[in-house]
Amino acid sequence: MGIKYRVALGSMVLIALVGTGCGAYLQHPDGWTEAEQAPGDALAVFYNPEPDFSEELPFTAKITIVAEPAPDLTLEEYVSSSKQLIPVLVPESELIGMSPSEIGGRPGYLVETTFQQGPVTLRSRQLCVAWDDKFYVITAMALDTHWDKYAGAFQQSLDSFRP
Repeated sequence: MGIKYRVALGSMVLIALVGTGCGAYLQHPDGWTEAEQAPGDALAVFYNPEPDFSEELPFTAKITIVAEPAPDLTLEEYVSSSKQLIPVLVPESELIGMSPSEIGGRPGYLVETTFQQGPVTLRSRQLCVAWDDKFYVITAMALDTHWDKYAGAFQQSLDSFRP
């Protein structure tokens, strides 16, 4: 994947992956921590250090940044194909909303869903934006029952994102 460099100033984080052309800036919520090893293709994952509980099961709210090569698709086509894949990949999901957005003067989309993971319901808000030759997907996720606790901080982080 390349060599990962990270610069942090308080809750502002700049991430650069040398040799990949990928990089991102995001202001995560105060007190959150970054995973030492981001899973899969994620550039970074930020976690709330205190888990929430539903059905006596812990779940840690998180924000994940992923950059994917932009095939010969427009942003609208990419979001539309992703929307069609949601019920296939996550059968017990429900699309709450999808709306155009703008980030750093570039068009984007906000996609919000709920889905079941075992006995608990999770909620996610994704910002999808095309930047140069990549699609960036920033996902904020928490227990649905605790969503309101994080909604403002999640939106501030999504609004701060810059590739």
